[in-house]
Amino acid sequence: MGILSPVKEDDYIQVRDILASPTWLEDRIRKNIDTTILDAFYRRHPGQVTGGAIHHTIWRKGDEFLTEGEAERSPATEYRVVQAADPQTRLAAIRDFGGKFAVADEEVTRNRIDAMSLQINQLINNLARRLNETGVAALNDALNAEDAPTIPAAEPWNQAKTVGEPSTLTPNAGLPFADVVRAQIHEGSGTLFDTLVVNPQEAGALRIAYGISLGQQLAESGIKLEVSRWIPAGTAYLTQRGGAGYVGFEKELTVEMWDDRNIRSKWVQGFVMPAFAVTQPQTVYRLTGLHS
Repeated sequence: MGILSPVKEDDYIQVRDILASPTWLEDRIRKNIDTTILDAFYRRHPGQVTGGAIHHTIWRKGDEFLTEGEAERSPATEYRVVQAADPQTRLAAIRDFGGKFAVADEEVTRNRIDAMSLQINQLINNLARRLNETGVAALNDALNAEDAPTIPAAEPWNQAKTVGEPSTLTPNAGLPFADVVRAQIHEGSGTLFDTLVVNPQEAGALRIAYGISLGQQLAESGIKLEVSRWIPAGTAYLTQRGGAGYVGFEKELTVEMWDDRNIRSKWVQGFVMPAFAVTQPQTVYRLTGLHS
């Protein structure tokens, strides 16, 4: 069938169908928001957030041990009374992100699905950007406040050379994964680091440096590579997946629609109200200076 042949109206989606199905649109937006960062650093907070914030403790370096530990017991004596560490408490405030756009009656009558799709995609991109940037900002604020370790690269990753004349190759200690190993063993943290989150720029540098052996290198290190454009270029994060804290919601992603006869249009509004609670910043190490 050529482009001049008529197409049945039932064979393609109509603007009026979308406006009649806010739950369908809500589901589409939810499925198309990139949550790579949120999944790598945060786990889901159980239940709905109430009171405008998540009240949480923050585990600092050294809190993994008792301040007054166990002692060996002599016969006919009691065990020592141990003293637990007293973690600090924090409040992770609820944020409120959203946007709306109007769909004119003329767009419905003329079935301007292209215009509506563009507006929907723009709303998806804006919500994704705010969610991910806010999640990274909350993480960085916690890392800075707790003076979390930052691992400087031995050499910029984009300068690593693994193929060519032996005299021109980068020494093993200067290769990108040497920085990852240094982070894994830094001060014997005890954290099981299993996820490396990088900007596409650093992902490209890794692929250029290691070529087809990158997958093997990751597997042998027990590391899963996550790539996100919301990570600052030149920086990477080594983390225990989902170990940094919680993301909770006072209001889940919601799409609302209402009629406005004053302008003969229908409004489409989408919003989400999250809170990012970083409870264990010691499970995240920053690697910096990765690009020259």
